[in-house]
Amino acid sequence: NVFHVSNLRKFTATDHPDAELPEGEDGLFLVDKIVGHKPTRNGTIKYLVKWKGYSRSHNTYEPIGNLHNVLDLVQRYCDKHHLPAPQL
Repeated sequence: NVFHVSNLRKFTATDHPDAELPEGEDGLFLVDKIVGHKPTRNGTIKYLVKWKGYSRSHNTYEPIGNLHNVLDLVQRYCDKHHLPAPQL
């Protein structure tokens, strides 16, 4: 296989499948920060989440309903990017 050098990234321990990764008390993954967003077809917004202990290749877009434990992070992101307040 041939690929461009820009597709390479430094290996980190969290890229290894046996790496011990942080979870919250209730077994949920911990949000590190909100790093982006995208509108959906139905007019809502999905937020790009950087998960604590994971590389950015594991970032996922999540609806606001999945982020009810970190609404303060979402609100700060919305304020910074002049987005409407999130609605549950």
